[in-house]
Amino acid sequence: MDIVTILKAAVQNEASDVFITSGRPPTLKIDDRMVNLNEEPLSDEATQQLIHSTMADEQKQAFFRDKECNFAVDIPGLGRFRASALYQRDKMAMVLRYIKKV
Repeated sequence: MDIVTILKAAVQNEASDVFITSGRPPTLKIDDRMVNLNEEPLSDEATQQLIHSTMADEQKQAFFRDKECNFAVDIPGLGRFRASALYQRDKMAMVLRYIKKV
């Protein structure tokens, strides 16, 4: 599963947030409920790949240096997301919030 597929599911399901966490399936927050996109937990490698796929090289460097990075993700034809990548219990994680057009 790639990040575009996950973010499309978020928009289609009117999720406010997307959680990418190593050891857990990609999760959507829909109407204050946490909903797994599937049952398969993300490996450390898959989590890293998803997070890095959203970042420019400068952001990746800042992430490794500071262990956190806040940035925007713009998917043409889909929308814009505010992203926060971080280390949680020595594992990579990321939360994305859909920014609805007004």
